Amino acid sequence: MNSRPLPLSETQIRRLATTTSSQRGQMYFQNGVIPNPTLQGNVLYGDCIGSQVYRVRVVLSTEVRSACTCPYHWGGTL
Repeated sequence: MNSRPLPLSETQIRRLATTTSSQRGQMYFQNGVIPNPTLQGNVLYGDCIGSQVYRVRVVLSTEVRSACTCPYHWGGTL
């Protein structure tokens, strides 16, 4: 992953996500199922390996937008 700081703090990201999404995301990252997150400009890309490989894209700007091919996308911005 790019070593420069993210445009948003971890606290700000948690406010945009549901508690469940935030906890799952941390667990997935710590367990290595998001193997190569990449920050390009203000866009964060990643793959999440579950029952299949899901693609995740988050635009980090004044208005955060996200997209994921996973079946879970309920509540929160992320």
